[in-house]
Amino acid sequence: MRQANTTAKLAITSKHLSYTGLLFIALLVSSCSFLGKADSSPTPTATVQSTQNAVSWLQIVNGQLVYGQDAQGNKIPDFSSVGYGGGGVPLPNVATRFTLNPQSTGDDTSRIQQALDQAGKLTPNGQGIRGAVMLTAGTYRISGTLAIKTSGVVLRGAGSGSGGTILLAQGQPHTLVKVGGDGTWQHDGSVHHVTDAYVPVGARTFKVDSTSGLAVGDHIIVQRPTTAAWIHAIGMDRIPPRKNGGIPRQWQPGPGLLFDRIITAVNGQQITIDAPLTNALEHDYTDATVWKYTFPGRISQTGIENLSSDAIAVTSTPNYASDAGYHKSSFVSIEAVENGWVNNVIIHHYGNGMSIGGLAKWVTITHSQSLDVVVPQEKRDAPAAFNISGQQSLIEYCKVTGFPIHAWVTQALTAGPDVFYKCSAEATSRIDGAPHQRWGTGTLFDNMSIANGHLALQNRGNFGSGQGWSAANDVLWNCVTKDYLVENPPTAHNWAFGCQGTSQTSAEPQGVIVSPGQALQPDSLYVQQLRERLHNPSLNP
Repeated sequence: MRQANTTAKLAITSKHLSYTGLLFIALLVSSCSFLGKADSSPTPTATVQSTQNAVSWLQIVNGQLVYGQDAQGNKIPDFSSVGYGGGGVPLPNVATRFTLNPQSTGDDTSRIQQALDQAGKLTPNGQGIRGAVMLTAGTYRISGTLAIKTSGVVLRGAGSGSGGTILLAQGQPHTLVKVGGDGTWQHDGSVHHVTDAYVPVGARTFKVDSTSGLAVGDHIIVQRPTTAAWIHAIGMDRIPPRKNGGIPRQWQPGPGLLFDRIITAVNGQQITIDAPLTNALEHDYTDATVWKYTFPGRISQTGIENLSSDAIAVTSTPNYASDAGYHKSSFVSIEAVENGWVNNVIIHHYGNGMSIGGLAKWVTITHSQSLDVVVPQEKRDAPAAFNISGQQSLIEYCKVTGFPIHAWVTQALTAGPDVFYKCSAEATSRIDGAPHQRWGTGTLFDNMSIANGHLALQNRGNFGSGQGWSAANDVLWNCVTKDYLVENPPTAHNWAFGCQGTSQTSAEPQGVIVSPGQALQPDSLYVQQLRERLHNPSLNP
């Protein structure tokens, strides 16, 4: 593993990137104009002070986005590859193969599970779809965990509203539905070292020491190990104690970021991948590698749709007020899934709501709600309504109510891109949306509304177990919030464009803030990027 040459070199590089995060955003005129305001009023210059050269991060030229970059080539990533089918692909309409009706008494876990297992034995069609288990309108009592563990199986209800299908959680706090296969990426044994001195954020092309054995269509991992040198450069080996004397865990070297990608071109020693990197690959700090994988345990073409669920009965269990209680009360966990979805699902009275795990890819959660979240009010360790640990996932048109709660979060070492789009959260106090811990990368919060809450891309320092820098190369776009905090981490950037609410500052360097208090055009960065990538200017996902 290559290490930085000297401590001085580490300090210089870190300092340089910290400064480049505080940038002057210049107004461009004529046909090359900075992203226009959402109304017709004159466009003022949006500026952020800097000691470095000006960077115009985004421009509109002839109706198309043009990306600026810093001195090292870092730019705002293209987030459009997120969600089912890799972005812009409609969810499938899966035929019903088994139908269940509600029963007046008794637990329904086993008979629903039996139907799901039977659906999993059907022969898949050309798209890998087997069929749906339909729960007709009425109430179903679930004391255990339903498992969708075979590709092509869908759990469907008769609607999420009044007169639809409702799953009542019973018994001790637990996860109601688990969707996913098993295992993890299986390394094929080959290792290809990245040879570029610096591969910037947003890049899809880079060089390796050898492309022997690599071909278009290969599924690969681009691995950026976490090294002691990099941890030191970003200060995460010096997280201070808490005010109460508690000692946080300092960050440790490890496997780091694992970008799950597909090779789209091989040209000599250069490869191109299907989606951009959301963290730089820096020879000074890490020895990035590429390796092919198989994942036989990962399932695909599976989802949950058109139903509701209520966990009010679980909240009265004796241990609910403990961390082992409300944190374990969750509706769905999606793990080891590629191309999955949750559509039109409304849940009530859960602690944690819906979670996309670290081995999931191309998952969409859409038109769903986590309402009346129940958390003991004296607790500071809030659960999450919508949670992403995986990559290239999309959570859109979703709603959260309840407090104290993290409405939308990402977790440690999330390898983006990921998108939260057009979601809302409501509470009287203590509600936020933010990357939660330890260098989650490449998340776009686009048109998010949390009027009485807080959005943060920040160093969480000694919060929790020592969460530290939680966000790197993340974007807030046209969000509405009571207040927001955007800090700039060493070796990375964070951006906020067109956000309404009070822009807070801290002891950390401020991130890039553009047009505070006034929305920008395009209305949605995600939608604009998707339209351009698919060459469909009228697309409305």
